[in-house]
Amino acid sequence: MNLKSIPRILAAVTLAVLPLAGQTVGSMTPAEQRIAKEVRHELLMLPYFGVFDYIAFNVQGYNVALTGYVTRPSLKSDAGDVVRDIVRCGESRQPNRGASSFHDG
Repeated sequence: MNLKSIPRILAAVTLAVLPLAGQTVGSMTPAEQRIAKEVRHELLMLPYFGVFDYIAFNVQGYNVALTGYVTRPSLKSDAGDVVRDIVRCGESRQPNRGASSFHDG
């Protein structure tokens, strides 16, 4: 094992245990499960997520609450942007939803 690979392994282990903030998959609707899966994937793909960062999330309907702490302020805004895009996409997939001022922009 190379010493340079140790931080990468630690980051992978840390990212693998990103929690769903105490929520069980069995208690979630299929739409919430899809959103949780997408949010987890996108958070794991953030380029500056490190071993000293902790991001958890909770999905309730089309609301996603992010909690935790990060070492870079840009990571906080990047995580919020990623989640916002996923929720917007999920809301637009729902049939019979009236137009809102949010989409009229």
